[in-house]
Amino acid sequence: MNLPVTLVIPPSVFLLDERVFMNLGILKVASVLEQQGYPVEMLDLSGIQNYEEAARDHALRSSSNCFGLTATTPQLPSAVSVARAIRSVRGDARVILGGPHITLVNAARKREQKLGLTGRAHRAFEKLAANFDVLVAGDGEDAIFQSLARDSAPLIDADDPRSDLFLNNARLSSLPLPARHLVDVDSYRYTIDGVRALSLIAQLGCPFGCGFCGGRESPMLRRVRMRTVDSIIAEMVHLHKTYGVRGFMFYDDELNVNPGMVELMRAIARTARELNTEFRLRGFVKSELFTDEQAEVMYAAGFRWILVGFESGSPRILRNIQKKASLADNTRCMEIAARHNLKVKALMSCGHPGESTETIRETHDWLLEVKPADFDMTIITTYPGTPYYDRAVPLASNPNVWEYTIHGDRLYSYELDYTEVADYYKGDPEAGYKSFVYTDHLKPEEIVELRNFVEMDVRQRLGIPYNPATAAVRYEHSMGQAGYSLPPNILRSTVNTVKPEIETRVASAAAHTNGCGAHSPLVTVNPAAHSAAAVTGAGDAIQVVILCGGKGTRSHPFTENYPKVMMPIGGAPIVVHLMRLYAAQGFTNFVLAVGHRPEILEDYFDGRFPDWSVRIVDTGEEADTGERLRRCAPYVGETFFATYGDGLGDVDLGKLMAFHMRSGGLATITSVPLRSQYGTVHSDGSGQVQRFEEKPLIREYWVNAGFFVFDKRALDHCEGEDLEVDVLPNLAGKGLLFTYRHEGFWKSMDTSKDQHELEQSVKAGTPPWMTAATLQSAAARGV
Repeated sequence: MNLPVTLVIPPSVFLLDERVFMNLGILKVASVLEQQGYPVEMLDLSGIQNYEEAARDHALRSSSNCFGLTATTPQLPSAVSVARAIRSVRGDARVILGGPHITLVNAARKREQKLGLTGRAHRAFEKLAANFDVLVAGDGEDAIFQSLARDSAPLIDADDPRSDLFLNNARLSSLPLPARHLVDVDSYRYTIDGVRALSLIAQLGCPFGCGFCGGRESPMLRRVRMRTVDSIIAEMVHLHKTYGVRGFMFYDDELNVNPGMVELMRAIARTARELNTEFRLRGFVKSELFTDEQAEVMYAAGFRWILVGFESGSPRILRNIQKKASLADNTRCMEIAARHNLKVKALMSCGHPGESTETIRETHDWLLEVKPADFDMTIITTYPGTPYYDRAVPLASNPNVWEYTIHGDRLYSYELDYTEVADYYKGDPEAGYKSFVYTDHLKPEEIVELRNFVEMDVRQRLGIPYNPATAAVRYEHSMGQAGYSLPPNILRSTVNTVKPEIETRVASAAAHTNGCGAHSPLVTVNPAAHSAAAVTGAGDAIQVVILCGGKGTRSHPFTENYPKVMMPIGGAPIVVHLMRLYAAQGFTNFVLAVGHRPEILEDYFDGRFPDWSVRIVDTGEEADTGERLRRCAPYVGETFFATYGDGLGDVDLGKLMAFHMRSGGLATITSVPLRSQYGTVHSDGSGQVQRFEEKPLIREYWVNAGFFVFDKRALDHCEGEDLEVDVLPNLAGKGLLFTYRHEGFWKSMDTSKDQHELEQSVKAGTPPWMTAATLQSAAARGV
């Protein structure tokens, strides 16, 4: 039988109230351990004043010899104190550290290694190694088992997408629910508009590159990984039925980076109706991605609050942060929220490169202009793993000060020992803030003074109260029951066998054999490293190659962070609509030729559509369409479909294939009549206007709509890089190319205007690219 494993939640002494959100990360680790038969002791030191004494008392009497702690950067001094308390009475104990701080430090250290440097990230790592026996960077749910082994390495790096320890979408969705039964749920106090609420995590990661934000070098924190809608709904139903809550805080980075967010909101609304209740929800969104459609479905699902990291009211500071959102984007976000009765908590910060009295005044004035329902104003800290930390250099005149420069503006930060210092983070809103940064325009004390002014003046003018504080509780020996037992608000443990609700959770970790998951149809391919023999053998199914690699410059700014084919229509990416069109007609074997941000597509399709075969082929960032098609050659049969990833049409694919077979050619393109981008004027001989025709079809001219059929032999005749400029004209010149004329609906999504028009067509009812026959087939196939 396995010995118990003790997991420890360190206190967060910098917070006004430590018992608001329970630590779901370590509770997920606990549930995985229980699932595999390990008894777990959960020592929750949140809000315990003399936490070292409680840790020491438990360690002295516990049969556990492995103690696992998690820590954010501000929690690290408390975590180090807990580790020392445990070791003071248990010299034989193995003490493990996981969580965000070690992940950030390790990512910064790996960056230094790549650059051939031994800098402060190395020193920060060595400090951690001196205080803990094993360090776990990245996802801890599967890495915990390696850390418990007698021959464990001192560092387990699960922050690598190539590692089996790195959670993909399928693994994330299949994890057992966080072991909330191991903490005193009732002692956590959080409400949304007066409704008791608990937190949950629906997705991981934020893809943006803000300079102040930790984890920009860490795949765990930057790569977006999403749970299935079903798994999220199952957790909400479980929490509602088990704890009686109907409030939920989505503790995720930017809910609307998920292209399937609209679909999730609609599912939540349906679930509330089925449970005959009304949810109250709160969560984070990215301002420039926020739309009226998102706001509408969020409100219908139960959202009444959103939190938005606007950060600053100064265009100069937003540029220096590399926020990507403009001041106009932020104002528009506030206007959208107001239209849909969503209250906004504005998350603001100061102390950025170039910060001055003027830029902080701009933040103050903007807040008064847009009138958020609540706001937060913090002084920035240069955490390990942030560009502000990673890309700073020692100041020539003072090696204990680091200088970060962007667009000619500088930020100076004092060297901190994060194992000892935490009073840079938040604090007493009236007098407790400290600044460890300064700029060419403001000293540290001036930043504090200006921050305090904004906090007090804006709250007073807008009538926004301060958040209340809750004093820490002192642990007393007499609080325990028989013997030494700590009270249940501090210590809970697995009793005898795993509880029934754990046994009924989503599929076990043992069902997964590799990074993609045994049940996932997703295969990610680097063509240079795979032979045709390694990936063929998919039966007689006809492959559908979808060209997904373009950067979509006309669809900026969405495509700066996402592939164009992920632009949403009606809550789903356009490429999914395209795949459903093929799947409805019986073609479910997809090869996605990707280039720009391939990891986004890998994460999205990982385990999401179990009835389809989806192969991701990374054809390179700079390859053109013809070259992308050639690089997919090892993964297709003798005849295959191909299409662009941004065009939709009600094409009868069976007829298209039959035409191709009859033509005797090696390639067939689908063509459609040219639609004028302008309205036309019709007049008689005298010039009198008879009528106007809005964007008519010009049937004298036909254009390439994609929806190709190729024989594999056609690829032997390909010359040049561009499909339309080089490859197809070359095939035509040899008499090998034919066209199938399509008279029905077709539209390409080249711009945000096209996206809006397609959105409107979906809202109007049946998507025009799905004929009645196709819809009937889709229903029969469950597509």
